[in-house]
Amino acid sequence: MLNAPSPSPLGGRSKRAQMLTLWVPAVVWAALIYYLSSLPGSTFPSPFAYADKVFHLGMYAVLGYLVARALGCSGRAGRVIMMLALLLCLIYGVSDEIHQSFIPDRVPSVTDIVADVFGSVLGIRIYTRKR
Repeated sequence: MLNAPSPSPLGGRSKRAQMLTLWVPAVVWAALIYYLSSLPGSTFPSPFAYADKVFHLGMYAVLGYLVARALGCSGRAGRVIMMLALLLCLIYGVSDEIHQSFIPDRVPSVTDIVADVFGSVLGIRIYTRKR
């Protein structure tokens, strides 16, 4: 008698379909960040001091969570997931700031990268605690 395959956390779909299911949300969210970064700075009036930092933190918390989730179902250990997810989010945050240097009324900022990193860590921690 054959042993029944163990159930996948994503159902009986192929490995490729599982990878798409995991990575598409992260890529779509990164595309949203890119789109918002492409808008001129005057598009976003600041409702309060440091609102942009709060916005960066929230956007990258979601990105960190989604990237950690995508990496988490690959069978890697928790610490490796955290480090890879953080590295990917950091690289994306830095590239986002470089991208913003070409957009009217936008300037790259190290403090935005710091907010991106803190947000990413928050999202990654939420994922690893939930897991």
